[in-house]
Amino acid sequence: MDFKKAREKLGMTQIDVSKAVGVSVVSYRLWEQGGGKPTPENLKKLKKVLRIKD
Repeated sequence: MDFKKAREKLGMTQIDVSKAVGVSVVSYRLWEQGGGKPTPENLKKLKKVLRIKD
């Protein structure tokens, strides 16, 4: 999944997404760069915020 592309399409910042998901901007930035993976619960929230379909 390309979180960055989805985020930019919605005109959101990394801060916007991290607040909406309830994680630190550092954590979100790592996910976006592929340096880590969100928990299943956070992935569900992230998909909802970024409007990513399964």
